Amino acid sequence: MDEVMDGAMQAVDGALDNAKSAMDTAIDRIKKEVILQKSKSDSMCQLKTAHNWQEEKEKVEDPDAPTYFWRAHTVTVLLLMICLLVYTALFETPVEDSTYNGKKGFVAAQVH
Repeated sequence: MDEVMDGAMQAVDGALDNAKSAMDTAIDRIKKEVILQKSKSDSMCQLKTAHNWQEEKEKVEDPDAPTYFWRAHTVTVLLLMICLLVYTALFETPVEDSTYNGKKGFVAAQVH
């Protein structure tokens, strides 16, 4: 009976050793692949890109330059849209046709 138990224990120990060996081999393969991919990534990082981001970071903004809102066309379009809104609200006769109003609202949304 002891011989059977010893044989079973040796079989279990052998299976555990095989599993441990397989796990160690898999971990070593993964580590090698990670090192390979990191070296590929590092070499890709040294390539030039289409845009010079370093220059973009170093660019100094002119504080006296007009902001987006104060550009000429932005203000012109804003004033034009306000005028159209006032005209529509005050001078156009109201229409109760839902199809007409829907089309008009759709066009207004597209212009916006």
